Amino acid sequence: MKGYTSKHIAHSILCVLICTTLVCGMTPHSAYAEESLEALENAAIEAGEHYAQAQQELDNLNQKIEDNQSKLKELEAQLPKVRQDTAEAIRLNYKLLQNQPNLIGLILSSRDFSDFLSTVSYINAINDSNYEKIQTLVQIESQLTQTRDALRSQQSTLASKTKEAATAQANAQAAIAVAKKRAMERAAEAKAKWEAEQAAAHATTTQSADANNSTPSNSSNTSSSSNTSNSGTTSNSGTSSNYNNSSSTSGGGWKSVGASVYGNDDGFMWGTTASGDTVTPTSMGVAMKRPMPLGTTIEISYNGRTVRAVVNDRGPFIAGREIDLQPAVANALGFDGVGIVSYRVV
Repeated sequence: MKGYTSKHIAHSILCVLICTTLVCGMTPHSAYAEESLEALENAAIEAGEHYAQAQQELDNLNQKIEDNQSKLKELEAQLPKVRQDTAEAIRLNYKLLQNQPNLIGLILSSRDFSDFLSTVSYINAINDSNYEKIQTLVQIESQLTQTRDALRSQQSTLASKTKEAATAQANAQAAIAVAKKRAMERAAEAKAKWEAEQAAAHATTTQSADANNSTPSNSSNTSSSSNTSNSGTTSNSGTSSNYNNSSSTSGGGWKSVGASVYGNDDGFMWGTTASGDTVTPTSMGVAMKRPMPLGTTIEISYNGRTVRAVVNDRGPFIAGREIDLQPAVANALGFDGVGIVSYRVV
């Protein structure tokens, strides 16, 4: 049936509405000006989920419209034959009524009771067949009316659903942009601070090494032995807390979820997380959605490797994903792009 919007037209409307909403809604940054970074990221997550829900409703509505359009075409294809059969049935009924005296005579002239029943059954069968054909036409006409009404209603709803999806997507994009801008505003400062700390730590280590080299040989040997022992202990401790390739994935409490990586060439490296930490090349942090509390330590398993990380940020902003890995965590796991990981709260 012509005149009903297809999915392609709906998508075109959606694109136009998204552009219009973005142009008209260039002021959400000021609305978020006083919000914390965590609040901004949570707003972006919620807006993304709202968009995903609105888009799903729009897709479902488009599917119903396509189904009804197919049904309408099928009914309209059947209609000429059904109308022809109904017209023939009506003519036969009329003839039977016209020949009613002859039919009564035919029934009364039956040779025996069995012949009588056969004649009556034959006449009833003709009447039933004609009635069914007439009823088929009535049902198809009714279905056509209902399908057309449903299409009109769905057509009316389609515009509002398309607008809702466009608004939700625009809000999601605006919220993500504000959260990203807030994080990047402090990125340069955080990077400089981290590099200064690394330089200071390196200078301290160098000074300590120079001081040890200037002491007497016996004392130097003792100190060197002591330092070597302490250094080994520190290294092992760091390895066990951040990375573990053993069978720590055994046991209960594990949950498999969609995961992705952030902090690589996306503007979030050196940015401030929702908990106030800085994303650095060595930070073992992840972003998760509420209600997972910030500061929670979790174990993450992927492809036979397991690491410990701290939930210090909010995300991901894309529906269907539960964890965003910072680069150091992803590198320790050998994870890249998008995939499925398992995690549990420690």
